[in-house]
Parts: sequence; structure tokens; C-alpha cells
Amino acid sequence: MSNYSNFFRSLLHFGTNQPKWKLTVLVSSVGFSTAGFLWHRHQYHHYASSYSLHLKRYPAAAEYPQLTKHANLMARQLTPQMYAKLRDRITPSGYTIDDVIQVGVDNPGAPNRQYFGVSAGDEESYKMFSDLFDPLIRIRYNYGLDARQYHDTDTTKLRFPFESDNTFDINKYILSSRIRITRNLSGYTFPTFTTRAERRRVEGKLNKAFQQLIKEDNQFNGNYYRLSMMDEELQKNLANDGVLLYKPQTMSWLSSGVARDWPDGRAVYVNNDKNIFAWINQKDHLRFISWSTNNAKNNLRSVITKFFQGISLLENTMKNEGISFAHDDHFGYLTTCPANIGTGLKINIYLKLPLLTKDLRLPTIIKNLNLTMEEIMDPDIEGFKDCIDISNRDRIGKTEIEIIQHVLDGVAKLVEIERKLEAGGKLDEYLRQVNPSDVIYEIQTDETLQTEEKGILAKILNSLLNMQFDIRRFDIYRKIPKDLTQPTTTGAAISIICVSFISILIFIELYYFITPEVVSELFVDIPESGQADRIPVHIDISVLNIACQYVGIDIQDDLGRHEVGFIDNTLKTPENNGLGCRINASFKINRVPGNFHISTHSSNIQPEYGDMKHVIHELTFGDSIKGFRRIPNRKAFHPLRRFNNTNRPSHISHDYLMKIVPTIYEDLGYVRRYPYQFTFVYR
Repeated sequence: MSNYSNFFRSLLHFGTNQPKWKLTVLVSSVGFSTAGFLWHRHQYHHYASSYSLHLKRYPAAAEYPQLTKHANLMARQLTPQMYAKLRDRITPSGYTIDDVIQVGVDNPGAPNRQYFGVSAGDEESYKMFSDLFDPLIRIRYNYGLDARQYHDTDTTKLRFPFESDNTFDINKYILSSRIRITRNLSGYTFPTFTTRAERRRVEGKLNKAFQQLIKEDNQFNGNYYRLSMMDEELQKNLANDGVLLYKPQTMSWLSSGVARDWPDGRAVYVNNDKNIFAWINQKDHLRFISWSTNNAKNNLRSVITKFFQGISLLENTMKNEGISFAHDDHFGYLTTCPANIGTGLKINIYLKLPLLTKDLRLPTIIKNLNLTMEEIMDPDIEGFKDCIDISNRDRIGKTEIEIIQHVLDGVAKLVEIERKLEAGGKLDEYLRQVNPSDVIYEIQTDETLQTEEKGILAKILNSLLNMQFDIRRFDIYRKIPKDLTQPTTTGAAISIICVSFISILIFIELYYFITPEVVSELFVDIPESGQADRIPVHIDISVLNIACQYVGIDIQDDLGRHEVGFIDNTLKTPENNGLGCRINASFKINRVPGNFHISTHSSNIQPEYGDMKHVIHELTFGDSIKGFRRIPNRKAFHPLRRFNNTNRPSHISHDYLMKIVPTIYEDLGYVRRYPYQFTFVYR
């Protein structure tokens, strides 16, 4: 402590006895040294340049993995240039690009399965290696770089299509349901990269949070078990209940490192009803699950409601322990595998559809519904024959409620199809042509067939629809096999010229379509508009200091028209606590010189104080142009909009001299409007 004191005393002594320029040099030196230290510290934590110089003995090109036979998304996206760029980066916990891609290097994947082939080691992985993570997530989920993940857990917004129909038992088709979320704790490395001590610390924090949850709510009363302290009988009981946490067995998860030190630091929570449970430190820090067991009457609403109640209470108890879930405004909740990023939510509904499961087009139906169908592990077990497991495909880009509602609507559609098939209907054979966003299945029942077959034409059409034939037989321009063709230089030149010429024509046509030519013409009269005699006028004006009982609209023109205060389609609304008046009126004027004005002439009793200060909200002539875009000089149609005339003296009148010009506006759909442009002079 004395050394620091002597240093500061000498520094103060130096500052008081030395010239100002020397003090400036000293302060600048200290400032630059501090900035350099912080920058160097930042570089050390976030870039492995100094860290890797003595650890990585070979260049990036020599270390680039062999990915020629790999089919996962990582292998399709990673390039030697990207690898070289990311190779020297490192997260604060020490996670590198080699750690990110190792799971994908060890597991090539299959061409027909969108397997990511990457893993995150901490929260910073997604930002530090965004050059790789961002395109992978965009490819899998079509999620934009500027998108934001929103959350909604209000279950009152959900619609359950089955509850409104009492004509059948929904439990005949829905065997069970399950919903879960995946979460990681903020500030801790993920299971792929955690240490034994940190894994135990995460488990200890969650243990305390679950103990509080057990005490707070009766429906979450239950037990918390550490796997390392379980005996065989308890493991057997939990396995029979379907809630036991098993060690990951797939090669992809084993190579990612999540199963290291098993079962150290792993635990299970299960409530007394055994319909809510959680796994701690499996593939992520937490997996929270709500489900309906197979031998219980299915209740989707209860499963979903309890789930969100439980996770909400758990988050509150976690706050008491000073922990929270890892979250990002762009990506949402962060998980070990990007497949669960966003909401981390997955809802499974097990369906029994004996007829639909026998149709080979079922996978196409599931794809059109934007859902996922997973295999039942033991289809030969009684009760699971002809069953499928339906779940959501998307995890990110939608809120939790939107994801669940999408699955409920899809399940309702599948049940509807199954019921119509039970009635003798048939699926439409051209299912692949159906728009996935508006899935419609044409199914004919016996009753409709009897109605249609009353006519000969209906019988012929029905026969053609049921006929099994290949439409390609009608092709009169048969394709020559590639083995019988030979490319030539002349043919290539002609092809390039033709394609270039067609591309230019398409570009020109598209350009003229996107940028239409706007033609302005002046018409003395517009007889086809229906406005040959009179011009529509709309005015919206506020007179601030004259009550509605005194003020009105007067019209006078050169044809002798003179109306005082009694104009149809006039709405007066008191303003300024009844001291002012807002007038909204629509009327027509003759196509001759004249005037209309706001005055108190129509009132038998004149106001004591005539203050005509006003604000013009809107004044237009002719048809409205609202809803039309790309109108040049739009302001010319309403130059007096929001015109404030409250700064003038209160005792004077306000005159506006206006000249109006008829205009025709025609859009690309040949819809015409006849507004009027006008100019004004105030005096």
C-alpha cells in the first residue's frame, strides 16, 4: 500500500511543480498505455492470434478438414477461406472454430437430412463464429440477418380445433402429447465445452431453483434426483415412468463432448403426477418437459398450460439464485445445437391414423403442412400400430404460441383427412401441386359421388380421375437421351446468344413494368368522370375559438347559388372544451368562379368575440387519391393539409384564392381517379 501511496504523492508533486506541457505528456502517455492494455486484453480474449502462434504449428490450409464426402450443412458452407479467417478466433472460454466443426467432421451426415454439423460451446460462439453460424441457420430456417426473435407464452391465445366438435372422440386419434424446451444458463459454458467443476456448479444452481419450485406450487411438488446417487431400483422406476435421463448414444452427440464424465453433474426432476419433468446437463443445461402419458386421457390444453406455468415459475426461482437463461435479441434462446435455437420449443403429438399411414403420400402431406413426422420406435407394440409422431419443424422466427398453434392446426387437418377416409373418401392424386401455405385436400365421399354421377359427363370425369395413367404419354416433343447427343461449338454459341437475347428482353420488359411512364395532360373538362357539372369538395377544418352553434359553411358562385350554413354531409364536433368546433364536410360546387367560406352568417345569435383562428386538416377537390402509390407531386392535391393559421391577429378575416386543375390518374389495373390539383394564395 505504501508503494502506491508514494507513487501517487510523487505524481501529484510532479503535476504541481512541472510545466503544463510536461503534465499533458504524462497524462497522454498514461491514457495511451491504458487504452493499449485494454485493446491487448480484448485481443487476447477474442482472437487467438497470439494464443495460436505457438500452439498451431501448421498453416490453415494444412489444417483444413477433409469434407469431400460429407453431406451436413457445415460441410456445404465451410470454405478454406472461411476456415482461415475463423481459425485464429477464440471465445473468452477458449472455444475455437475447430471445436465448432468437430461434430460435423466426425459425422458426415446423409444427403436427405439437414444435419447442422456444428455445436456451440458458449454464448459467444454464435457471434464469434457468425460467418459460419448465420448462413447455416438461414439455410435451415430461412431466418434473416436483421430478424428479431420474439416470444409469447400467453396460452389464452391458442385455439384448439378439436374442442368445438363434439361429433367424435378426439382421443381415438391422439394418443399422447409432449412439449419441451431447451435452455442453457447465461455466463456458463455449454455442455460441449464445460469442465467438471462448472458442470457441477450449473447442476447445483438448478438444484436450488427446483427445490424452490417444489415448495411454491403443489402441482410441481416432486423430487430432484442426482444420477450419481441413484440406486438400480430408482433408475428402473424412473425408466418405467419414461422420465429417466439416459446417456446420449448417437455418434454425433458423443463426438461433441456432451457425454463426458457421465453421470457426474447430471440430474432429473419429476413432479408427483409424473407429467412434468426436467433433465439437467444432458445435451444442454436444461430440458423442461410436460407430457400426457399413454394410459391417461389426453388433454392437450392441460399439457401446454402446465408447461408454461412451470417454466415461468422456474425462471422466477432462478432469479433468486442469480441465474438466467442465455438469450440473444436476434437468435432468441441459445442452445448447443442450432437446431433448437430461437424458442428451443418442440411439441410432439402422437397420432393413430390407420388409413392415412398406409398411404405413400403421407410424407408429402406432412411436408406441405410444414411439420415433421418421426418414426415410432416400437411400431409392433400394441397401441402403437399405425401411429406417427408429429412435431413442429420450425424453432426460430415464430413465437412459442405461433409454433404450437401451427402444430394444432396441422393435427386437426390430418384428423380431418383420416375421418373422411373412414367415410370412403380418396385423396386427391395431384397432392404435390397443392400450395403448402394453403393445403387443401379434395376428398370425395360416397354421398357426393352419388350426386355427381347423375349426369353422363360426371361419370366420364370420375372415370378419368380414377384412371391410372402416366401423363407423359401425351408428350409429342420427346426428349432425346443425352447418350445420343453431342455438344458442338456452334450449338453452344447459338445457345449463349439466344439465352442472352432472351435475358435482355426479359430485363427490358421487367424494367418497363416496374418503372411505368407517368404522363401528365391538362384537360379543360372531364366528361367521363361524372364530374362535368359539379366538383366534389372535402374539407376538414378546426375553428379554435368559435363554438359549433355559431359557425357554418356558406357557398356562393357566379351562377347565383347562395347557401348559408345549411350544407348536407356536414359533421360538427366540439373542441377546446366546447369553445371551438371541428367541421368535417363533403359537398359539391359548380364548375364556375365562386367561393365557400366558414362564417357565422347562418346563426341568429352572433358570438361575442369573433376569433377566426383555425387549422386546416384537409382540403381536397375531386376523387380521393388514398391508396395510390407513385403519384408525382402528391402534395399538389392537398397543399393546405395541416395548414396552421393560429399566429394571425384574431380580428381579421382569412382569404384563400385558389386555382384548381383537373387531373386523371390511371394505375396499372386501368382504374381511373379524377382528383384536382390546386394552388392557393393567402391574403
